[in-house]
Amino acid sequence: MSLLNPALVYGLALAALPVILHLMMRTKPKRVLFPALRLIQNRKRQNVRRIRLRHLWLLLLRTLVILVIVGALIRPSFPAANYSLSRSEWVTLFGISGVALAAYFGVMGWWKRQRLANHELANRRTTLRGGVGAAAFLLFALLVALPYQRRIAGEITAPLPEVAPDLPVAAVLLFDTSLSMEYRQQNLTRLDVARNIAAEQLSSLPTGSRIAIADCSTTTPIPFLADRSAAVDRLDSIKTGPLAYPLNERLRAALRLQDDDRRRTLEEAGQSLDAAAGEAADQLVREVYVFTDLAASAWRSSGAKLLRDELERLPWLSVYLIDVAARTPTNLSLTGLKLSQQEASPGQDIKVEATVASLGLDQQSVTIELHTQNETGELIKRDQTAVKLTGNEAVSIQFGTRTSDDSTLRGQLRLVSSDPLPADDRLWFSVGTRPALRTLVVVPARDDSPRGIADSDANELVNLLGILNYPVTFLPASRLSDAQFDKVDVVFLVNVPAPGETDWQALLAFIESGGGLMAFLGSDDTGADPGIRSVAWNSAAAQEFLPAELLTPLNARPPVGLDVKETSHPVLQEFAGQGVSSQVARLPIWRYWKLAPADDANVIARFTGAEALPALVERRHGAGRSLLLATAGNIAFDERRQWNLLAKQWPFMTLINQSVQYLSGRSSARFNVEAGADVVLPVDREATLTSYLLRKPSGVQLRGSLNNGARSLRLTMLDETGHYAVRSTSVDHPYEIGFSVNPSSGESDFQRMTETDLNGMFGENRYSVAQSTEALTRTVNAGRLGVEVFPVVLAILIAVFCLEHVVANRFYSDSATLANVR
Repeated sequence: MSLLNPALVYGLALAALPVILHLMMRTKPKRVLFPALRLIQNRKRQNVRRIRLRHLWLLLLRTLVILVIVGALIRPSFPAANYSLSRSEWVTLFGISGVALAAYFGVMGWWKRQRLANHELANRRTTLRGGVGAAAFLLFALLVALPYQRRIAGEITAPLPEVAPDLPVAAVLLFDTSLSMEYRQQNLTRLDVARNIAAEQLSSLPTGSRIAIADCSTTTPIPFLADRSAAVDRLDSIKTGPLAYPLNERLRAALRLQDDDRRRTLEEAGQSLDAAAGEAADQLVREVYVFTDLAASAWRSSGAKLLRDELERLPWLSVYLIDVAARTPTNLSLTGLKLSQQEASPGQDIKVEATVASLGLDQQSVTIELHTQNETGELIKRDQTAVKLTGNEAVSIQFGTRTSDDSTLRGQLRLVSSDPLPADDRLWFSVGTRPALRTLVVVPARDDSPRGIADSDANELVNLLGILNYPVTFLPASRLSDAQFDKVDVVFLVNVPAPGETDWQALLAFIESGGGLMAFLGSDDTGADPGIRSVAWNSAAAQEFLPAELLTPLNARPPVGLDVKETSHPVLQEFAGQGVSSQVARLPIWRYWKLAPADDANVIARFTGAEALPALVERRHGAGRSLLLATAGNIAFDERRQWNLLAKQWPFMTLINQSVQYLSGRSSARFNVEAGADVVLPVDREATLTSYLLRKPSGVQLRGSLNNGARSLRLTMLDETGHYAVRSTSVDHPYEIGFSVNPSSGESDFQRMTETDLNGMFGENRYSVAQSTEALTRTVNAGRLGVEVFPVVLAILIAVFCLEHVVANRFYSDSATLANVR
C-alpha cells in the first residue's frame, strides 16, 4: 500500500479524543427516591447492562469516525487488482446474511410466542443480536474475507513503485493500421479515434518522458523519438494500409525496445538488472499503449505463448489496450475472389467469382459491377448483377469475361454501396495472357503420322491435348533423337521402350533449361510386342533426372486404384472436391510398375493396395521437373493385357491438364493475391529478364533485379491494393506482365478478441483495457499509483456517521428513560 499524504498519518492519534470525552462527560444516573420493589430493581439492572453495551458501541463508532476521516484525508492506494467481490463471494455473503437474519427472526418469533415479559424479551434480544452478529462476522471472515484476501494477493503481480505523479514515463504507442481501422462512425474512422485518444495521452505525460510511436505496417525496429514535437508529427503521419503484420509480433518489438532501454539505463547507473534492484535506478515508468479495434484477424494465435512469456519476464512493464471498435458494426463486403484460370491463352473465356456478405443488415439489395480495362488502360463497365441479402448472409456471384491479345487482362469487381468500411467494396483481378503451351508426344508408332499410333493410351492423350487447346507435335519413339526440344514446353513419353543415351542427354538438357517431362509406364518387354525395358530406363543417364527406378511390373487382383486424397500438390488440387477422391480410387488398375523413388523425389500419389506403392512421382532438376506415372492407359485392345482404363475416364483429362500446367511452371504463377502474400510471376524459357521496373497502383516505380536464367519472379512486401505492372528495363529482351493485390478477407471479419483470447495472449491480470480517454486516464493512474480507495473510504465514513447517529439517538433515549425510572 502507498499513501499520497503520509504526513497525515499522525492524525490517527486523534482517535483517542472520543475516549477522553466519554470518560470526562459520562452520563451519571440521578438518584430518585422510589419504593424498593424487587421487580423494578431487577429491571434496572437489566437496563443498565443494555445501556452499557450500547455505550460501548457508541464509543467504538465515534472512534471509527475519527479513524475513517483521517484515512480519507491521507488518500491510501493499493496495487492494481480487481478489488470488487467475485460472483461466488457475493453469493457467499448473501448466504451468510440470509442465514443470520433467518436465525434472528426465527428465534425472536419463538420467544414472542412464549409470551415473555417485555424486559426479559428485551434482554434476550440484546444477547441474541450479539451472538448472531459475532457468528455472522466469524463466518464472513472465514468464508469471504480470507478467500478475498488470497485472491487479491494472487492478483497483485508486483509491488507499487514509489508514488510520484510527475515521474517521467517511457511510453511506446503502437497502432493497429489494418484496413478494418478505416471503419467510419460519426464521421470518424477508428484510427481517427485512436489518434485523438493518443494525443490526449501524450499531452498528459510528465516532463522528461520518452516517447516511441509505431504501427503494424512494417517490421523495422521501433526507436524512441527525439522530442514531443517529433512524436506529434509521427502521430499525424500514421495511416492504414493493406499490409499489416500481426499485432502481437509488433508488440514484442515494443517490449524489446523497453527492455533494451531499461538494460542500458541500469548499466549506465551501475545497477543490477533484476526488477527489484533496478526499480530506483531506472527512474522511468515504462508503459506500452496498443490502439486497436481488437479484431481477431489482427492477431496471430500461434505467437501467443511467445508474447505471454515475454510479459511474464518483464513485470515492471504495464500494457494498456485502447479499444476503439464500434459497438454494433454494420458492413457490406466483397471477398473470396476466384478465377477459373490465373493464366490463359488469347481469346479464352474466364469465369470470375466472388462472395458478397452483409453484417448487421437485413433485406439489403446491392449491385455488383464488372469492369475491365480497354486498350488505353481505362476501366470500362462490362456487366452488373443485383443481389438481395437477408441478415448476416453471404451470396456467391459470378461473371464471365474473355482474354485478349494483351499480356495481362486486368479487371475489377465493384460493390455499389455506401457502407462504413469502403476498403472491402472492391476486388481487383488479373489474368496472364500467353501463347498456349506446346506439347510433344513420343510413342511407339509405325510411321510419323498420328494415325500410325498403335497405343490407344497415346491416342487418348493426343485427343485430350487437342481438346485442352494445347498444340501437339507427334514423334515416333524411333526418331526421338530428332526432337526439337527448344520448340516445346512439355514432353510426354508414352510407353517408349528404350530411349538411347543421347536421347536421355537431350532430355536432361531440356529439363535443366526449364522444360517438363511426363512419362507413362505401361507394357513391359515380356509380351509379343517389345515393351518398356527397365534396363534402359534405369541407366545412369536416365536416373540423373528421372524420379524413380523401375523394379518390376506387378499384377493386382483384385484391382487397385489411385489414392488422391492428399490434394495439396498442384497436380491433384482439382480432385479436392467432396467425393472426388473416392470416385478416382474406384477406377480399376490391374497392372503397374513397382518403383524405387530417388532420394530427392516426391511421391505425389500412391496406389490403394495394402502396400500403398508409389503411383505418381516427381523430381526437380535444374529449372525443370519430371513426372513418372507407374501405369499407363489401355495399352492394347486385348483385354488380357489391359493395365487400366484411366485414359477413357474424366479424371485423366484433369490429370493431364494439371500436369501440363505444373511441368511448365504456370501452375505456380500467382497473379492474384491478398495483401501480405508473395506474388510469383512466370518467366518463359525464351525470355531473358535480369532487371525490371515494378509499377505500383499509386504510380510509384521500383527497380529490381533477377538472376539470369531464373524461370520465375517472386515479389514481396506489396503494400498497396490494385493493379501492378512489371516491365523489363532491357529493350532487347522485352517482358511485361501484370498482377493484382486485394485486401485480406480477414479485414471484413468483425469477430473480436474475447477476454479468454486476451488472457491467452497476454496472461491474466497482465493488461488493462480502456475504451475512452477518461477510462484510460483512470486505468493508467491505477497502474502507476495503484487503486485509490478514497471513494470507498468516503462511503464507509457516511455509513459510520449514519450508524453513529442511530445508536446515539437510541442511547440517549434509553438513558433518559433510565433516569426517569431511577
